[in-house]
Amino acid sequence: MRREPLRRGHLLTDAELLVSELVTNCVQHGELDSDDTVLVRILLAAESLRVEVENPGTAGVVALDRSGRRGFGLELVVSLAARWGVSRDRSTNVWFELGRA
Repeated sequence: MRREPLRRGHLLTDAELLVSELVTNCVQHGELDSDDTVLVRILLAAESLRVEVENPGTAGVVALDRSGRRGFGLELVVSLAARWGVSRDRSTNVWFELGRA
């Protein structure tokens, strides 16, 4: 589903916040070993910025937690990103896109 950004003109600030949240989620919930790495890919296109945060783990569930017992990282992604998603195979890749318009 495509969403209109809630804040216009804050592309870099929003991207930095969302990357920080997703990397923190990897570290806190990914059950990674001390020698595992978290990879951040940034793809800049004319109309959008896409960021992918990948880690080698597949532990846990990547989902919104509306119980209030955890942080609001994915809530921020849902609120600020035009699109976002998760893919899992041998690793976990959470991505989001921000519009540049």
